[in-house]
Amino acid sequence: MINPRTMINTEEYSVQDLLASATDHHQEIQADIVALVETESHSYDRAALEVCRGHVEALAERLLGPADERTLIPGGDQGDIVELTYAGTGTGRVLAVSHYDTVWPTGTLAGWPVITVDGGAGEPERLTGPGIFDMKSGLVQSLWALRLLRDSGRPTPTVTFFFNADEEIGSVTSRPHLEAAARTVDAALVFEASQDGALKTGRKGIGIFALTTTGIEAHAGLDPLAGASAVHAMAEVITQAAGIADLSVGTSVNVSMRPWSSKPVRTGRSRPVARGSGSSP
Repeated sequence: MINPRTMINTEEYSVQDLLASATDHHQEIQADIVALVETESHSYDRAALEVCRGHVEALAERLLGPADERTLIPGGDQGDIVELTYAGTGTGRVLAVSHYDTVWPTGTLAGWPVITVDGGAGEPERLTGPGIFDMKSGLVQSLWALRLLRDSGRPTPTVTFFFNADEEIGSVTSRPHLEAAARTVDAALVFEASQDGALKTGRKGIGIFALTTTGIEAHAGLDPLAGASAVHAMAEVITQAAGIADLSVGTSVNVSMRPWSSKPVRTGRSRPVARGSGSSP
């Protein structure tokens, strides 16, 4: 394996030059980000994910031309995985990882359009919209990064872009394919945004658990003591699950509820499902 630190001759390589070039193309990059954000892609909307994947591939071809290698991996109920490889003119192989699914349900854009807001306190303006931070801006920037490096005339490594559509729900389908792709390269970069602009070089582990509580049915008005509430039991479990978190060692827990019928129910008839995820370094 090549040491990633030796893949680029730093005497000939100026990050400032590339930053200046990116600044010159700022409006184009921003327009591509807005267009991708406006292509909604909720993790559980297979049809929307298919449209978004097509948008991503079209953007890659517009900026970089046809890929030298393209691999499409079926994603099952979620969106498909696509790998696009562009042969380099220099040494080394790099994996650029991005996901194109978001946590925002289809239709969110109607109430939360992409807009520019004042950064406040002397800070620059910023764009806001569903999925713009996590992680459609980073996806677009990864493609532009290779485009600008090519335009600079400098040698480029062989780059494989890995786009998956199930990251927000645990990467259950894409994980083994991502691991396999990572074994073939010298360096892997995750283009998801982070606090203060830091570069992500690692990820936490994650566990996802589904829990169902089932109560004992009884009439809530006539005979409430004969029943046992599934909702009350779930509430107790949620409190216990939250107590597992230990941020001092990097373990966090998030509990969410699966929607169920909003109609009035008798005591114990409700069957809520909680999903919690805990992660640690």
